Amino acid sequence: MKNVWILLAITAFCAPATQGQNIDTGLKMMKYQRYQSAIEIFKKLSAANSSDDKAAYWRGIAEIRNKNADTAIAHYNNSIKEPKSNLLLAGLANAYAAAGKKGDALKILLLFDKGPDGVKMKNLWLQ
Repeated sequence: MKNVWILLAITAFCAPATQGQNIDTGLKMMKYQRYQSAIEIFKKLSAANSSDDKAAYWRGIAEIRNKNADTAIAHYNNSIKEPKSNLLLAGLANAYAAAGKKGDALKILLLFDKGPDGVKMKNLWLQ
């Protein structure tokens, strides 16, 4: 029984590090333009933790870079839950822009009072 507790403690301690490595691995795949591999990594991360906005965001970005903007739009629309994540909304705006739907992208960006990084966005996009 003691061994089981030790194994559980080690697993709990290592789990966050493993997830970070997987996001890093997905980002590395994107750096080398292996977008389909990155998409699969981010899909697995999202499936394992549906509240992980970072994995969902990067999956959509990988879809966009893989020339699948419509797939990215569908992905973001399915991933956005209440309360809405600024990160996923920014990804959705990016996907709309990549699909040539700049009006839809602007509508989403106007929802932000501040951007995902805290910078005022409304005036930046209207200039």
